[in-house]
Amino acid sequence: MQTDVIKNGWDYRSTTITSLEFNSLASDTIFNIPEEVKQLAATQAKAGNTRLTWSATQKEEVAPGINLYKGAWNVTFVEQKDGIVIIEAPISSDYCEQAIQAARQQFPDKPIKAVITTSDAWPHLAGLRQYAAEKIPIYALDLNQFIIDKLLNSNFKTHPDAFAKTPQKPSIHWVNQKNIIKDEQLPIEIYPIRGEGGERMLMVYFPKQQILYASDLVQKNARTGEFFMPGYLVEVKNAAKREGLSVKKVFAMHTAPIDWSEMTDAIEASKK
Repeated sequence: MQTDVIKNGWDYRSTTITSLEFNSLASDTIFNIPEEVKQLAATQAKAGNTRLTWSATQKEEVAPGINLYKGAWNVTFVEQKDGIVIIEAPISSDYCEQAIQAARQQFPDKPIKAVITTSDAWPHLAGLRQYAAEKIPIYALDLNQFIIDKLLNSNFKTHPDAFAKTPQKPSIHWVNQKNIIKDEQLPIEIYPIRGEGGERMLMVYFPKQQILYASDLVQKNARTGEFFMPGYLVEVKNAAKREGLSVKKVFAMHTAPIDWSEMTDAIEASKK
């Protein structure tokens, strides 16, 4: 009366049959496929399993030296005097290899000095193995050590990526309090959010520009202008207040830069 699905040694799903009827009559139309579903299936079949390709066409300058690249999931390049810091390692090793190459082409005289992954969610850390393979230091939240260690220690023998071919000990900074990546013009401060929704997230602050990157907690619908989960916005506001941050603009994985006041106004509107 019950089926259990276990993936990688972890409980994934349980299904329990609470009612069972044998030999019941089914409608003649039960297996009819709607026309729109047929058309969608045909379109997907033609598209095939295409490679996710890095693109610089949707680049947005957040501030001088801070460039947001919009895509399936957003990535940010930060140009410091002695190197490039990348925010987020999404999608896959292959996608992050493309991002790394794009950074090196754009800044041929500067090394990639770090990558910051701000969440335990797959869109934020899926490509960390590529950074580990290329000996690029990783900044990650202390609470996410288990899942990141599991990713880096996974068996990739069937389809080996660069890290599987050249295994080595990665350089990881586990963030449990304020961390600083120093620079005269563009210093970066990294903080744990430590909220209910953002328990496993980091925020990244640019003090001289008064700009905050808020991981997944600021999600504005570009079509409707509405924010997802006003409670998330409160967490960002509270974390910034706790750390004494003065913020003029905020952006995030799913949201291009907006004025800080737009976020705080949305919090007040949600109370009415």
